Amino acid sequence: NLNRIVVSACTPLTHAPLFQETMQEAGLNPYLFEMANIRNQCSWVHAREPEKATEKAKELVRMSVARAAHLEPLTKFPMPLNHDALVVGGGISGMTASLALADQGFEVYLVEREGRLGGIANRLHYVFENQDPGELVTSLARKVEEHPRIHLYLHTELKKFSGFVGNFRSILSRRTDDGAGEEIEVEHGAIIVATGGQEYLGPDYGYSRDVRILTQLELEEKIASNGSVLQGIKDVVMIQCVGSRTKVRPYCSRICCGEAVKNALRLKEINPEARIFVLYKDIRTYGFMEKYYTEAREKGVIFVRYDDEHLPEVIVAGGRFGPKSGSNEHQRETEKQAAPHTQDMAFSVGQPEPTGHSTAATMQGRGETSASEQYWDSLTVRFYEPILDEMLELHPDLLVLSTGVVPSEGYEELSRLLKAPITQDGFFLEAHVKLRPVDVAFEGIFLCGLSHYPKYIHESIAQAQAAAGRAATILSKKFLEVGGAIAEVDSEKCVACLTCVRVCPYYVPIINVEGVAQIDPAACQGCGICTAECPVRAISLRHYLDEQIIPKVESLLAGVV
Repeated sequence: NLNRIVVSACTPLTHAPLFQETMQEAGLNPYLFEMANIRNQCSWVHAREPEKATEKAKELVRMSVARAAHLEPLTKFPMPLNHDALVVGGGISGMTASLALADQGFEVYLVEREGRLGGIANRLHYVFENQDPGELVTSLARKVEEHPRIHLYLHTELKKFSGFVGNFRSILSRRTDDGAGEEIEVEHGAIIVATGGQEYLGPDYGYSRDVRILTQLELEEKIASNGSVLQGIKDVVMIQCVGSRTKVRPYCSRICCGEAVKNALRLKEINPEARIFVLYKDIRTYGFMEKYYTEAREKGVIFVRYDDEHLPEVIVAGGRFGPKSGSNEHQRETEKQAAPHTQDMAFSVGQPEPTGHSTAATMQGRGETSASEQYWDSLTVRFYEPILDEMLELHPDLLVLSTGVVPSEGYEELSRLLKAPITQDGFFLEAHVKLRPVDVAFEGIFLCGLSHYPKYIHESIAQAQAAAGRAATILSKKFLEVGGAIAEVDSEKCVACLTCVRVCPYYVPIINVEGVAQIDPAACQGCGICTAECPVRAISLRHYLDEQIIPKVESLLAGVV
């Protein structure tokens, strides 16, 4: 004859659904349930004060009982849903997610901004274990193009987005050959964001001012296209954390260290006598990549550590250059006088050769100044060596920048369209790092790949499969249940002040034709922000009514007054 249940245990965030499902199976409304969190909020935080923790636990239980007495049964109603999916981004993550959903029988609309599939992986030519990313991209692209359930839209972007989980509507804008363009309307039940990322290309360390200054991706392209041109390279300097782990971009791009070690090993294969110096903050070749770091050291690659107080400096083309987002003031200045003559420095390696005598001079580069003019200038890298406690100077044939990963273009606009939050670094933010790692806060939207955070190919594939699996949990249902603990508007009290419209993070409230606020029960997430902000108290949140919360507070105060 139970009509209410109070459980004194751990957090309701993870365990309440289990108890509510059990109640429903027993024929009791799942909303007639209250949980006292005496673990996370009591025993854990007061582990050294067991007696006081016990008293607090009693109060928490008493408060839960007081609230449970005023709980009311709530109902949910079925809502039809669309069983198709939209995937934004045609890189490895987007293609993997599309194939995973299509193979389960769902129709998939795959949207790619560029004219080919693959994303940034098209610029990769080899990875550890001598695997070819190009073969993976080609294989995935062929499967996508041939799959009967995948509808591919190249040269296409997401322009408009509306609806709620199970019933989304998107407007796609596709560029046509005649330049006119066309709009395509797509209805879908879930969306996966796989927009990828791009290489950071800032002016750090004189990048774009000299053909000898490359990024790791550019070096990889040269090695893959014609490695023999690098046989005469004697000295190479690699600078890590360019555009990452700075005050502007404090995050680690994770893949840069592996890229540096990978390319250093390739250069050693081309010319075993080449001297390679890697200037790093921390080497993060985690997991099985550690053995390649060890191999690089055994083959003679020299690793020199630096910190934010002793950032490397590049002297080229009559100026000194450091990281534009660095922490040292003198290194944020872009143009300075050339460095003192090398004989004044601690030591010098690889003296520059005149133009025409350096093998490196045959390489094609960027910039307005010709390669022959640029090679008359010395390329110098100055850095602090912590073991010797000296400033050292090198004259490399190549300076390779391990640039970080930044979000793809248009991420802010896409975030606004989807109402999906992004981090301060511009990557899409997951709802919960452990409980909902591929979901965003807005239900029905999932993320994977570089749009979420920098990661390796195998990690992107795993996350894409996870995102597809989460989307399938929605698309596989016959209908969705909506309602329950959602916000309601008292039209008699509403003054249409627009407060709820402004504060709702999900953009659910609207002002209807009658001039009062209206909340769609299917779209409401039950966060309660509008309820708390409404100045005339016209909005109430089911399951958290005043007559349910006030007895809980009074029960707590009864033991104090």
